[in-house]
Amino acid sequence: MVAHDLRSPLNNIIGVADLLTTAYTIEPDVEELLRIVKASSVKLKSLISDLLEQSRSDRLLHESASNVSLDELKTAINDLFACNNKRVIHFNTPLEYIHVNKIALEQILINLISNAIKYNDKEVTEIEIGIADNNQEYAFYVKDNSKGIANEFMEKVFNLFEAQQAKDNYGDKGYGMGLAIVKELINKMGGTISLDSAVGIGTKFMFTIKK
Repeated sequence: MVAHDLRSPLNNIIGVADLLTTAYTIEPDVEELLRIVKASSVKLKSLISDLLEQSRSDRLLHESASNVSLDELKTAINDLFACNNKRVIHFNTPLEYIHVNKIALEQILINLISNAIKYNDKEVTEIEIGIADNNQEYAFYVKDNSKGIANEFMEKVFNLFEAQQAKDNYGDKGYGMGLAIVKELINKMGGTISLDSAVGIGTKFMFTIKK
């Protein structure tokens, strides 16, 4: 039901973006923004469909693993968060491809990046994503310059409905679901997740995914 209800407005957004770019004469910078709107909407529509399939069986996390181009992953992530020039997302990896479930990995990264943006108090949000090959597993980290997490919350952040703050930078109430989803996905993929954080400096999430 949720998947169905989300698809309709996304189709409308895609349709309006197409209409604006084909029926009207617009400036190149506006056309680029509309391209990002459409690309993000198409990406979310695809994500909804894939998550629906994934939810039907945990086996799909392993069965649908594929060779993921890290250049394409970088482009997809940067496009999804391209609406603000005060965000810098840097990838640090010598790898060109990894063999994982692409949808699950994107969901993990989107959640971690979204948190870094929503709970940031710096003029420019800086995020670094590292990916390494450790023989039997891939090792990742997502490092940011956010507000950081207080010690008393460190053990609770991965619990469902344990939100650190009542509201984020957009005034939206947090429900403590994002990191719980991240941990569950990583566990199902045979990995682990941990974090390092300092209040006022930033947070670094480290996780692995079994090959």
